[in-house]
Amino acid sequence: AWIALAVTLPAKEAALPVFVVQMIADVFASFVIYEKAWNRPENEDKTAWLLSVVAFAFNALAVTQWTVQDLFINGWMGGTAVAITVILFVRPHSAVEPVTTLET
Repeated sequence: AWIALAVTLPAKEAALPVFVVQMIADVFASFVIYEKAWNRPENEDKTAWLLSVVAFAFNALAVTQWTVQDLFINGWMGGTAVAITVILFVRPHSAVEPVTTLET
């Protein structure tokens, strides 16, 4: 859908529909990340998520003029990073121990 809109519409008219398609895709893709962080937090890297929150904070402070698109995409992505980080640090790990095999 993104490619079809970008190719068929003039650049000025394609910007908003392409952005909407991108945001819808990001929302649906994030469901998988939320599910994994909630159900298997031990499989996520807390440091990486914490660094992404710090990076989004620095990016937000660096912007001098916000557009509506900036607010939506940075709000969504930064909010997702914060939410996942909170889940990883607050939610207890699952009770199921990971299965390991030892070769002898």
